Amino acid sequence: MHVDCETPAGERRAAVAGLGNGSLDIITNCGLISEGVDIPAIGAALLLRPTASLALYLQQVGRALRPAPGKDRALILDFAGNVGRHGLPDEPREWTLDSKPRRQSKDAAPRVRKCPSCGALNRAGAHECAECSLDLRTPKERAEVELRLAESRRREEEDSLARMMPCERIAWAGYDEHRLRLVARLSGYRPGWIWHRLQEARQRAGGARA
Repeated sequence: MHVDCETPAGERRAAVAGLGNGSLDIITNCGLISEGVDIPAIGAALLLRPTASLALYLQQVGRALRPAPGKDRALILDFAGNVGRHGLPDEPREWTLDSKPRRQSKDAAPRVRKCPSCGALNRAGAHECAECSLDLRTPKERAEVELRLAESRRREEEDSLARMMPCERIAWAGYDEHRLRLVARLSGYRPGWIWHRLQEARQRAGGARA
């Protein structure tokens, strides 16, 4: 059923009641029941109206988010792009009484991350799709993760070396230049020590070939 400002008040009340008791499947409207209507049985909301208002967006989807017996989730079909403007309705938000710019900058960070495989909308910082488990990280994010892992491995390596005796450090380093640099830095050796160790390695290699 469709209701609007020309629909008699009695018919509007009957439509809302029908939506609550199941005798009516769908009500279409424009701004009449977006706010202040509490029908916990509603299982879905179809958004056809774009809005720049976060409050109105949350009110609209909130019609379907009321808990009810036998209802564990709601279906939000957003044909107006509001989720992209404001983010998922249940994401954490910091509320304030301070005024904010009414319009978002074109360069503002995206509020959701769309899965290229299944099309699901995920939280902006999601690393994995909640629906199909696809890796959603960008090449930059993967590089940052690898950088953090490498830094963690370096710290673990240095902690292990710090517990070694000097002779154990040298034996661990062998003639590997990267390891030699770590040992030199932790032991306070001069850079020339690394050069001598590498020269020794070359001489041994030459003697072995001879």
